[in-house]
Amino acid sequence: MCNEQVIGRAKTVLVFGQDRDRRGVVSVVVVRGLDEPGGTGIRFTGPVRFARSVKTHVRRVILPIVARIVTGIGLSRQSYEVSAVNIGAASSLDVGVSVSGFSADVAIFLAMLSEALQIPIADDFVSTGHIASVHGDIGAVRSIPAKVKAAEADGSLRRFICPDFTDDCSLKVLCPEERERSIKALMEARHSIGVKSVRSISELAREVFAENCVVGAALRRGFFQACVTEGEGGDIVRGVIDFLCRNAERRFWDVLQHHFITGEVDRGKELLRVFAEFHIAKRLYPPKVGHKLLRLVFSLPPSVRRERMDPPILGSSLCASLIGFAKDEDYEDVPVLFDAVRCTGAGWTSLAEEASGMDTAQAASSDATAFKMVACLISEDTLARKFGVPIDSARASYVLGTSTVESYDQFLETLLGFYVHLQRYLAPDTIGLVDTNAVRAETVALLERTFHGKGGWETAFAQSKDGTQGGMRSVLDAMTQRFKTEKQTAYVQRVFKEAVNPLEWNQRVEFVRSAMKCLAPFLPPEIAGSPPERFARDYEMIARIYVESMDRVRQLLGAM
Repeated sequence: MCNEQVIGRAKTVLVFGQDRDRRGVVSVVVVRGLDEPGGTGIRFTGPVRFARSVKTHVRRVILPIVARIVTGIGLSRQSYEVSAVNIGAASSLDVGVSVSGFSADVAIFLAMLSEALQIPIADDFVSTGHIASVHGDIGAVRSIPAKVKAAEADGSLRRFICPDFTDDCSLKVLCPEERERSIKALMEARHSIGVKSVRSISELAREVFAENCVVGAALRRGFFQACVTEGEGGDIVRGVIDFLCRNAERRFWDVLQHHFITGEVDRGKELLRVFAEFHIAKRLYPPKVGHKLLRLVFSLPPSVRRERMDPPILGSSLCASLIGFAKDEDYEDVPVLFDAVRCTGAGWTSLAEEASGMDTAQAASSDATAFKMVACLISEDTLARKFGVPIDSARASYVLGTSTVESYDQFLETLLGFYVHLQRYLAPDTIGLVDTNAVRAETVALLERTFHGKGGWETAFAQSKDGTQGGMRSVLDAMTQRFKTEKQTAYVQRVFKEAVNPLEWNQRVEFVRSAMKCLAPFLPPEIAGSPPERFARDYEMIARIYVESMDRVRQLLGAM
């Protein structure tokens, strides 16, 4: 499921020659799993020679790390065959290449883990680095200038992954002069090849293994539902396990959405097929899978649903097999699943409102101190985390094939899909269908509020049809901003209400006084200078002005 993907292969750069005559050679480490029940060994083969010290190091350090990761996600250990292939300059110069140092550790580790978990990795990078211990730290290596030069000369490479040479521990391996040469070579290489520095195998895994590849491998190899216990802080190997297994369900739906919304429908169908086969093998019906899939399909741009989906998006035999494992509580989801795979279905229930998950009434335990508690709930960071980031991410991920529409029906259908898309990002764990009549009413109402005083929905439609002022894209931008402001305002007003309503009059006055003092930078002078008694009952005005003022400040900064 990755572009230009390979399994069990990772490129590195080997160096031959002495001092300033050193030459780098791009080589490929190849790892193949051996069908040996209960095997935990490793053997080396191929044209590239591995020094005895390297073999010992791989057996004592790299193999145990891989084994711990494999067993940590519930799989069995296995044995491996490791080889390396001469490519690049070595072939043309008839140079015999050997691996005598530890700079190929990173590539060996990546190839071994890729083979063990069947996770494809991109073929567009080269890596170097020393894994010094079973803890998983990546240390500095020598001859970086020669390695960078070899990577730049290879037209197929886009990234150069190496240790972080700004770390003080690099001095333990390199003399100051070589360290400076290494840093200089890396800085100069950034103009021609992407350079990524990593300090541990945890950072390395996140850099190399793409989300969609991890999801596909987890489903195929069976660690999609692996139980990951909490590890000790600072445990790097545990960090790799967490990356591979945490939030598997959320990751699957995010990847599936990305495939469909970007028009990679075949990849999306393949991922959905593997998802179904995984659960069939486990004899499980995925909870609410029909509801989740139908919500996703409904949220897609009309151009994707109509022109690219080519239903059914999951074979009927797989659907039937899944249904065979449905329990009593799953039966109402079964017909929805059939609607989802056929990209049809008109029965939708309303979307749930977002939940704050915090008891603000309990926070308002005293007058002046009450707002100090509330201030944390309505801070800029909180509002950004709860609303700004997910809503902006929803807009950024909603890709339109064109900025114009051909008819009002297409205009409205795009808006409806986008509205559900916004809701999915804002409340990703909400389970339920959508009442299309309710969604239509809410979407049209949001559109009218967005373009109130600007010509109404007629102006928005005309703009989307002829493509002026950004066309449909700018309409969605405007609706996104309005949607975000309204959600933030409603949340802040709710927090105020739950905090203020239980208070006596004097407590309300003190609460509002504290609020006005804290929010003074966001309030107009005529409001900030008013007595707090004025807003002891009309506190919703303070909340609304606070959110609107923050939005204006952000818009101003964004335009600078």
